[in-house]
Amino acid sequence: MLLSDLPSEILALIGRYLLAESLRALTLTCRYFFLVYQPALVRFNAEAHAWGWTPLSLVARHGHDAIVELLLSDPREDPDKCDREGETALFWAARCGQASIVRRLLATNRVNPSGKNRQYQTPLYGAVSRGQTGTAGLLLDTPGVELNCSDEWGRTPFWIAAAQGHISTVEFLLAAPTIDINRPDDTGKTPFIAAAMHRREEVVAVLAKEMRVDLRARDKHGRTALSWAAVKGYQGVVRLLLNIAQLDPGSRDLEGRTPLAHAAWYGHTATVSLLANLEGVDVNSRDHLGRTPLFLAVINGRYDVVHHLCNRADVEQGVIDSTGQTLRMAAQDNEDRTMLALLGSFNLRTEEPPPLAARDFLHIAGFVIALIALCWQISSLI
Repeated sequence: MLLSDLPSEILALIGRYLLAESLRALTLTCRYFFLVYQPALVRFNAEAHAWGWTPLSLVARHGHDAIVELLLSDPREDPDKCDREGETALFWAARCGQASIVRRLLATNRVNPSGKNRQYQTPLYGAVSRGQTGTAGLLLDTPGVELNCSDEWGRTPFWIAAAQGHISTVEFLLAAPTIDINRPDDTGKTPFIAAAMHRREEVVAVLAKEMRVDLRARDKHGRTALSWAAVKGYQGVVRLLLNIAQLDPGSRDLEGRTPLAHAAWYGHTATVSLLANLEGVDVNSRDHLGRTPLFLAVINGRYDVVHHLCNRADVEQGVIDSTGQTLRMAAQDNEDRTMLALLGSFNLRTEEPPPLAARDFLHIAGFVIALIALCWQISSLI
């Protein structure tokens, strides 16, 4: 005889001797067990999981409409109960794209459509983070739902949709009349910058055509979308951004570094080549410590970038930074024999470093410049 063949009275008696976790697991095996044990689960408010998931939140995320209806028919069931992360059945249904269940929960008028979890994320945020345009639309049609609310890190639903690359959701939200498409997160990154730094080429292309998007936006470090694409070495995104007339490929951040300098520092040779070949880009631009892209590549041990730049006739090879270091001195300080050998293979146009006393002065001057730049960054965060 199968367990499911037993009368409900005997099953109810067995249930008295089961732990809450075991009872919960049993109810998930078939509808009959759920119908038998559902009253006990509601009465004892048994938790479904270590995270505090309720029966309603479990069945809501998996789209079991009939069981949701059954649970909601019990007046003792709290449809707005949160788990340990502060997430309700509505949050899970929205995140998992269960449109019919979202409608049913909203129709009860017993759930908060703008309730926030521990990260201050709403059901709308949960929906767009997974690209669930359908449930996002249902929530936006609900009175009281805030479109531009920020989570713990200052990220709006539109921000996370752009960063995650959910193009259909991005286009859907762009049509909302109250959308704030340029609201930055706590680090100053706008949705446009977020899309670029996460390699979301489709989103970048769509936002680049949107008149309301601030294409020149900078984060709190003064970095643009192009700067971040260069940091990551995303050639496709870099090419897209370079086709935008309003963007300056030689823009500097608060450290005085250009997109080319960032690409050199992080060793993205193809991106370095792409940027260095642009008309108007200064391949010898210096940051606040007087370091060029070549100098930065030497310091960070980017051999391919160094080889590429040293082969260019327009790259200054005898550069001395504000601390009085030459390229070879920087490689020596790092005890980088491979870099020293690479530099030695080129007939570098070197300059003599300044005398020791002058170099001490330059070290102090370089420290002061760096300190001023740091204070500037800190003041921008306040």
